[in-house]
Amino acid sequence: MFNFNKGLFKMGKFYFLIALIALNYSFASAELAESRDSLRAFKTPSITISTNRAEERRSPVPFAQITVSEVERKHTLKDLPMMLSELPSILAFSESGGGVGYSNLTMRGFNQRRIAVLVNGVPQNDPEDHNMYWINFPDIASSVDNIQVQRGAGLSNFGFPAIGGSINLETSNFTVQPGATLETGVGFQQFGDNYEQNTSKYSIQASSGIIDDKYAVYARLSRINSFGYRDVSWARLDGYFLGFARFDGNLTTQINIFGGPFADGLAYNGLPKSYIKDKNLRRNNYNFWMYDSTGENVSWITVRRKQEIENFSQPHYEMLNDWKITDNVTLKSTLFFYSGKGFYDFDGTGWMDKNNFRLTPENGFPADVKDPENPIIRAFVYNRQGGWIPRLQLQHDNGTLTLGGELRIHRSEHWGKIRYADNLPANFNPDYKFYSYNGERDIFSFFAREEHNLSDNLILTGEIQTVLHSYRITNEKAGINYTKYINIDGDTVGNGGDLFNIHYFFVNPRLGINYNLDDKSNIYSFVAYTSREPRMKNLYDASSSYTGKKPLFKGEKMPDGSVRYDFSQP
Repeated sequence: MFNFNKGLFKMGKFYFLIALIALNYSFASAELAESRDSLRAFKTPSITISTNRAEERRSPVPFAQITVSEVERKHTLKDLPMMLSELPSILAFSESGGGVGYSNLTMRGFNQRRIAVLVNGVPQNDPEDHNMYWINFPDIASSVDNIQVQRGAGLSNFGFPAIGGSINLETSNFTVQPGATLETGVGFQQFGDNYEQNTSKYSIQASSGIIDDKYAVYARLSRINSFGYRDVSWARLDGYFLGFARFDGNLTTQINIFGGPFADGLAYNGLPKSYIKDKNLRRNNYNFWMYDSTGENVSWITVRRKQEIENFSQPHYEMLNDWKITDNVTLKSTLFFYSGKGFYDFDGTGWMDKNNFRLTPENGFPADVKDPENPIIRAFVYNRQGGWIPRLQLQHDNGTLTLGGELRIHRSEHWGKIRYADNLPANFNPDYKFYSYNGERDIFSFFAREEHNLSDNLILTGEIQTVLHSYRITNEKAGINYTKYINIDGDTVGNGGDLFNIHYFFVNPRLGINYNLDDKSNIYSFVAYTSREPRMKNLYDASSSYTGKKPLFKGEKMPDGSVRYDFSQP
């Protein structure tokens, strides 16, 4: 049951995207088409896992594809963004400098928070901060069958808003013939004037082939090691993928389990621009640095400590179904669940004191407690997300009507502890959490798309999506005490319950047209209105509350100096 209180429906940031008329030429020869077909001839029957995929000469969106043969030729051990950077409008960089670990990309100048990423039609961006963490499924490229990149609003009618574009990955390594592949290799990178071995990969894959004309199983295990290019930016990535498929007459079912635990050394801060051309300086890894008053000379640095590490694991579980009810009616269903649990340890030296750590009398500590020295802070997160995405496709004389929905439920737990420090209070409890809270996100969406053949060469595509987002932060504590705030009505909120519960409702229409000039060229155009909900920290950065962060809602300062918040008005 949902309580839609007055004032809690808010319109967030929105974007109006217009694609200029684009002219597309296709020069695929019959020989090339035959070659590509032969590469896929040994695949089992496939599941069309997403209604978000564009079709050449039908869909009015700019897109590019990487086929399985291209993936097999290009992929070794580097993160997927490195391969995607070969496509138009995409740039990628590696935090470690070695292409293994944390890698990020931009599309059309937009960062990953504005790029929708789907694996088998399942949204992958983090529901709270919108970022995309490719490291959560190491070596996924080894199990990819096809990658499609759409630029702009595209055909993303569920999942996260595609402002910069969308990236759709399809996995399937089921083959008709059984077989196994063992792969091992090492990589070298230039350090100064020398080349050194700094990466390695070990992988085994196996496919059962078709069993009893009905079943297929595929499995992969892999490990990728990297010392990193920058100091203490190592990574150890363990990846796994297990797929099971059943092919019935009118029903196809696929179950996938994939992910991989990983550990790495933190390297997320950049370096001064002047370091780029110096072969030694550019390998440094600082957790903090700053310029002097001139803005040209580096006046202060803090070197990254070896104890600043991360451990995380996010297994993915999904069940995909294609049910051909009649010749003209098909039901597609995606059920999924994934959970991520882990921590990262970072240096608190020089900027954290006893008050930040909440080592205060109200939390049971003596008044004469001293500031901890050389602290290492552990930040923990535990995410769970599950959902269902059904789509009903209705074929008619003039095209296809698709009706669908999306239900996603996200829950998270966050806390921070002192992992290590000198000068701690006597009998300090190492399990003491100086901040903790729970985050909650619910997403409900309905969409409809009509792809209408106005003539043999002219296709009109119209679409509308309605989506409701809800945000909550609850159970927030500062030390051992629940946090409390006063709302605009003078009532206490928080105190172990919801700090806020706010909703965003959007309507996103799209309209496009494609005209095939001849058998080699086509022209298309589209217009789209896309809305994007805020990140959780745009409402309240609860993970940084110990540094003085407050809820980012409209407030009224009272004569006694207190603030009353209107938690319906961010």
